[in-house]
Amino acid sequence: MALQIATLVVSIASLVVSSTIAILVNRVQSRATKEATKEKERLELYDRRFAVYLKTLEFHHALAGPREFFLTEDFRALHRDFIKVARESQYLFDDSSGIHKLLEQLHVEAFKIKAVKENRKELPPELLTRMFEESMAALTIFNDAIPELEKQLKPYLNFQKVLA
Repeated sequence: MALQIATLVVSIASLVVSSTIAILVNRVQSRATKEATKEKERLELYDRRFAVYLKTLEFHHALAGPREFFLTEDFRALHRDFIKVARESQYLFDDSSGIHKLLEQLHVEAFKIKAVKENRKELPPELLTRMFEESMAALTIFNDAIPELEKQLKPYLNFQKVLA
């Protein structure tokens, strides 16, 4: 009888110890999973924010390119990508950053450049002259906006902060 009680006590103690260990392991794994998920989400947000910069820069370079490029599917794809990141920026950055507002302004300016490059052969000379001047002013606005955009993006793209 004493042996049976001892066996029962050892069995209960083993069950308690193994249950406690299982609970602790589960908590550690759960915490590690939450931290990994949080880190993954932070890196994904960084990637999406950096894409705003890259797509804007690529589109800026394309706007300064030759007329023939404007007529290609590659240019249309760059333009669509820029429109997408400009719209998406309102969800990726604080309103106070000014990023979305700046990208929307660049979006409007891009159409001035695009209109001249795509239609210059069909435009009457006096209209072409006026639109060309507007497109050059728009390109200057775009050129000046890139350093401003970089400044506005800097707090969001500081990789050291992302990893912190």
